[in-house]
Amino acid sequence: MARLTLVTGVFLLCGGYVLCQKCVFSHHQQKKFNENSQLLLEKMGGDFPLQCLSEKMSMKFPRKVMKAKDRQTQRSLQLTIFNILHPINKINEILSKNLDKTGWDIRRTDMFIQGLRRQTDRLAECLSEDLDGKANNKLKKYFKEMKKYIQEKTYSSCAWENIRAELKLCLKIVDRLSSKLLTLKGRRE
Repeated sequence: MARLTLVTGVFLLCGGYVLCQKCVFSHHQQKKFNENSQLLLEKMGGDFPLQCLSEKMSMKFPRKVMKAKDRQTQRSLQLTIFNILHPINKINEILSKNLDKTGWDIRRTDMFIQGLRRQTDRLAECLSEDLDGKANNKLKKYFKEMKKYIQEKTYSSCAWENIRAELKLCLKIVDRLSSKLLTLKGRRE
């Protein structure tokens, strides 16, 4: 009986460890991903075209999302990062269908889209039980407006340049949130 209890305990402990390992969230990898994504985003289109300044988007990223008091735990920061990256994937689905209108480097753009999708999928696996109905309404509205903007501008190259500028901002914000994750992790160690 004692042997059975020991074997059961070891199995549960190891099984739990394997499940936890599946969702190990590397803050350093997230930071590296952000740096790489920002670089790809920069290089895939080059400098912002001056002729596109007149079509500047009027919406602004809801910065209150970053300052919320409930954003102080590792899980809540990861969830906020997911709630920023996931809608970017939806924008990228539209981008994939209209890539010819952007004038961007197709290889780099594809690398950006694929990398973002992998990272978002990885976060979704880890946060699956937390994702149900937890999307921030301000973020939802922001990304909905972004989609509406690109559609209203009939997917023009200038509209895509404005979207690219907003995506750069989003990734910088994800970078700040990732830094907060590193700080939280450092405090616990």
